[in-house]
Formats: sequence, C-alpha cells, structure tokens
Amino acid sequence: MSTTLLRRDPAPAASASRSRRRLLALALVSAALVAGCDDGTTSTAGAPASSTAATTESGAPAPGGDGSPTAAPTSYDAPQDAASLTGFWDPDEKNQCSFLEDSNNPLGSPGVVCQVNARTWSPPAGTTDIRGNACDTGAVYLVATPDKSGLFCFSGDLGAPSDTLTVGQSAAKGDFACTATSETALTCWSTTSGASFAFSPAGWMTGTTGPIPESAHTF
Repeated sequence: MSTTLLRRDPAPAASASRSRRRLLALALVSAALVAGCDDGTTSTAGAPASSTAATTESGAPAPGGDGSPTAAPTSYDAPQDAASLTGFWDPDEKNQCSFLEDSNNPLGSPGVVCQVNARTWSPPAGTTDIRGNACDTGAVYLVATPDKSGLFCFSGDLGAPSDTLTVGQSAAKGDFACTATSETALTCWSTTSGASFAFSPAGWMTGTTGPIPESAHTF
C-alpha cells in the first residue's frame, strides 16, 4: 500500500510573524542610513565666522599719525594785502599804534601797542594793566603780546608814526597785525596766538581768536 505525502503551507500566523520581522529589519537599516547621512554636522562644519566680526567700522576717521582725526589748523595770519609798517595813525588820525619787534621797549616783549587818545571812556579807579601797574594816571594804551592782550598804562611816549591807515586797510610787522575796521575803530592781534584787542571812542575789548570785527564789539 503506497503512502502519498502532502505539502502543507506554513501556518498563517508564523508567516505573518516572519514578514513583520523582515519589515522591522528593513526599517532599522533605513533609519541607520538616514542618520549617517544627516548627523547635524555635515552642513555647518567649517562655516565662516560672522562677516560683521571681521569688517572695519564704517565711518572711521582718517588717521592722523596716532590714529586720531587730524584737526584743521587755525590761522590768525595778517591779511595778504597788509602794508609793512612800523607804526601808523588810525583813519581819523587821532589814535596811533606801533609795532614792537623786540623786548627793548617799555612793554618788555614784542607786541603791538595803540595809544588811545580819542575816547569817551576811562579805566575805572583801581584798574591795573597787564603788568599790574595802576591805570589811573598817565596815558592809556591797548596792547597785544605773543600770549595776551589788555590795557597798558604808563607815562612815556612811543613816538609818532608817519603813516595813516584808511578804512579797511591793514598793517603788519613781525608777528602782529592791525586793521582799521571803521573811521574810528581799530583791531590788532598776534598772528601766532590770536591774542587781540579792539577799540573805538566808545570803548574797548580783548579777544583770543584774532581780529575782532565790529559786529562782535561789546562796547
């Protein structure tokens, strides 16, 4: 008697279990491959530093030797058309000025000195000049030296000049200059320091920035 062998398919449950294991294995392999391709470092490694950290600040000033901005020099130069004189009268020929080029003079230093003859003012009692001398006696002068300006009072005589300025004309000698700003007003100054004075019959004043225009008079 012959026996016939019948082929039987695996049980459905076992087949389904093996299929799930294959799918799970494929999923794990795929996840590993993806993680190896995108680990958070590939796209940023070696990225350049921020551009703002390496740029020079815009609007930085041009260096002046030590890196600081260069300042425009201040000039108190005499006008280019100034006449070279040792002394002069004002346009009204009542007040006279002299340029002193050395220290051998009553002032004791180079300077420009104007004797104020025509005036409606007098220094208050007790006023002293730039040397500390009393101004209640003697002639009244205004003076500009290499570093200061103010009253200069003494009883001497600086001599009479032979030239006369016209309105708007200037005179200069050494480091000092003067301009006749009107028929009765003069301004004089140091061309190196800017120490200056201005006067008219109505009053006087001093300054530190060169010639004093009549629009700046405080008298």
